[in-house]
Amino acid sequence: MSDLKGEDPFANCTHGKRSTYSKGCRCDACREARRSYQNKYRQAKREGAEVPGSEVTHGLGGYTNWGCRCESCKKAYRSWRREHRDTLAAERGTRWWEKRDGSRPARVKRIAARRQGATLEQATRHRFQWTGPELELASRPDLTAVEVAQLLGRSYSAVKTMRSRLKKDPKIVTLAGLRRSERPGEEPMP
Repeated sequence: MSDLKGEDPFANCTHGKRSTYSKGCRCDACREARRSYQNKYRQAKREGAEVPGSEVTHGLGGYTNWGCRCESCKKAYRSWRREHRDTLAAERGTRWWEKRDGSRPARVKRIAARRQGATLEQATRHRFQWTGPELELASRPDLTAVEVAQLLGRSYSAVKTMRSRLKKDPKIVTLAGLRRSERPGEEPMP
């Protein structure tokens, strides 16, 4: 591409081709070429025809490029996301939900307040000690924090805090009767 203003970077390209669209051209002819290719591709997929390059490679690419949600792809994506967030946090000096001054964005605060509000009326076990069965429920990754809070009569914030402690504190993990491989957010050992 050229750094000069006003100069068309696609002046020497052949328009009306999908490859030109892929390079960044958004003229009507290139958009139409891309649209017709996508329509043919989708139709072939619907009919079950073998589309070149449609073999799903399981792992991170399968999750992000193909929308595969098998256990292998989900595990690879979770691992990549965790590493990526930690890397960004180290570079920026803040976690992904924090602003540079350490505060949380208003959107994150609104979501947490809404979830907390949905569980406060049913929260009857405030300041009660957590029991083993409660900790087992809290550690289940298939239940959301709101669902666990409603089941246990705890608030959303209490469940989030306990889940955080379950990940870090071995004493809590022992109290919950969990083995190390069953901790929330970790895959079981073979």
